[in-house]
Amino acid sequence: MFPQPICNRQIHAFCRHRRINYGGLNMKDTVLWRKQSQLVMLLSNALNITPEEALDKFYTTDTYKKLSSQKFGLHLMSDMYLLEELIAELSANKLTTTTI
Repeated sequence: MFPQPICNRQIHAFCRHRRINYGGLNMKDTVLWRKQSQLVMLLSNALNITPEEALDKFYTTDTYKKLSSQKFGLHLMSDMYLLEELIAELSANKLTTTTI
């Protein structure tokens, strides 16, 4: 049911392609960046879309905003839990936009 975890080589290759650089960040920011990267790749696999499309969708979600803030504690949650939250939020947003 759940997609297979993405290896770090795939994440780094994706980031090199997108010219994303995480050098110079402190450890907390680096860990968050890696979690976000992993989520984007998992979302891409789960929805059968390109990583670029997944990245665009990811940045529009409230889950991304909450993940970026430590006060919500989402950075402590597992990748699979966050993936389920992302998919649920994207589904709810899709239903909301189609009924308006």
